[in-house]
Amino acid sequence: MYDRRSFLKASGAVLGTGLVSGAAGAQYDQFEGYRLVGEAPVPGIYEVVTRGDWAYAASEGALVTININDPTTPFLASRTETANGDDTVDAKVADDVAAVAHNGSPQGISLFDVSDPGDPSFETFYTDKDEIHNCDLQQAPDGRVYAYLCVSDSFNKARMVTVDVTDPANPETLEGEGDYADGTEVPDEERGTGGAWMLQDAQAEMANGSTSPIHDLYAVETDAGNELVYNCFWDSGVVVVDVTDKLNPVAVGHFGGTSHATGDTVDYITGEKTNAHYTQPTPDLGYTLVGAETFPGPAAPPGGDAAEPAGDHGGIRVFDTRDVKPLAEGGRAIYPEADRDAIEARGFDPAVVGDQYGRRDPYQNPDPDRGNGRKSANMVAYIDAPEGADDAALTSHNFDVTDEMLVSSFYQGGVRAYDLTTLYKGGDYEEHAR
Repeated sequence: MYDRRSFLKASGAVLGTGLVSGAAGAQYDQFEGYRLVGEAPVPGIYEVVTRGDWAYAASEGALVTININDPTTPFLASRTETANGDDTVDAKVADDVAAVAHNGSPQGISLFDVSDPGDPSFETFYTDKDEIHNCDLQQAPDGRVYAYLCVSDSFNKARMVTVDVTDPANPETLEGEGDYADGTEVPDEERGTGGAWMLQDAQAEMANGSTSPIHDLYAVETDAGNELVYNCFWDSGVVVVDVTDKLNPVAVGHFGGTSHATGDTVDYITGEKTNAHYTQPTPDLGYTLVGAETFPGPAAPPGGDAAEPAGDHGGIRVFDTRDVKPLAEGGRAIYPEADRDAIEARGFDPAVVGDQYGRRDPYQNPDPDRGNGRKSANMVAYIDAPEGADDAALTSHNFDVTDEMLVSSFYQGGVRAYDLTTLYKGGDYEEHAR
């Protein structure tokens, strides 16, 4: 498995905190309107999500809950240890279930009952075939809770895996053709079947490259009660999968693939302002934002020869995804042959819901060799990484999108807010402070 941390050390990227100074610091001071109103002492937070009066954080092998009812005086309410291991880099919550993803050994997710946020209980550890760098939880309209996992036990088998975690003490994978308790029981030949979607089945050339692991994903429910998961396949872009039927996922959008999608490992993290590190749609699903994690060269993978790719600090691409919809809402199955069984199992005709104009082009830039160039979504805006000191790492990382605002973190570039109202009016973004 490609180790980003080792690679960054080899590339000489500056990743420490408090290292941005001089011109960079002066620039950031221009943004007025931000102020720190409160803080709680929690060591080693890798991810934090909020719901109501509570924040849930992954903190060095534990799930931490913070009461934020009064944002001026947040306080640590609980710390509940995971199964074991301290490389816990993601936390998610839905209904009364929370999950913490394990990026190392053991491989899987720790599951918690958070019906009492002030006193969560560790329930069990769900094991899969690979470390889980990121996951998401979503409560379905029928009340059941599902975890969507990023699984890349080999890059060419990178896939989204669905796990029923309604009872956090008894999770059940939906991947595979049989009934399996966890991902380690699924035979290799059944990877990507059942409640899983695998890039290899639809775009083998992309999957067989060395730059398309599944890095992150984001699950949403539409106003009509259908469900989509937006999957980041790094240089292969974003694949939107209709998961309304959990055992029969169908791809309904694929966009933002880069020219490096079938390329060398070094492009995994040093591409030119592109790759799909994190994604999130606007609340109305009309636009989808895709953040890159890239760094300037020269760089090389650990143990490899030096390379000098035309890299840059990654920004955020914005795609018009108004035509990307669930099948039941008029969406198109963009890979009708790969997803034929799932389409038919859901009562649709692949010839009707499939693309009538030939395969959609998943790459961002047009190429006559790829046919008519029709796309699931076109890029309509781009947000550059902020300027900063020469030795600063300024790439985008994670962000959140509301009806009016994008709030994004940029490594040592700080947190920036962007006005989205101009996008809905057909204009460009206007950066502003609130």
